[in-house]
Amino acid sequence: MPSFIVQSPQTVPANHAGSFSITLLGTGCSWATNGTTFSLSGVTGVAKLGQIVSGQNQADIQLTTGSATGTLTVTASDGSGTATAKVARIPISKRWFPGL
Repeated sequence: MPSFIVQSPQTVPANHAGSFSITLLGTGCSWATNGTTFSLSGVTGVAKLGQIVSGQNQADIQLTTGSATGTLTVTASDGSGTATAKVARIPISKRWFPGL
């Protein structure tokens, strides 16, 4: 049965200036063949700007975030399921200096 995960990043910064990209990694999917589209839900202020399906099992979604936080759900139109990522406030020190 096809399935997928949000490969990276698993936490998306809330209130991010500009757009942000997340990468999806599938198993047993046929995204490039069947024209799969992805929708986002669960966090107010998150908007999908576009998507690039780069293979049967890989896609990138470009999005923007607002100030809300929570669990972002990504749903595939082909029935391969859903995946989640966190939308959270990330301190600047953690964004630019992950070892802190």
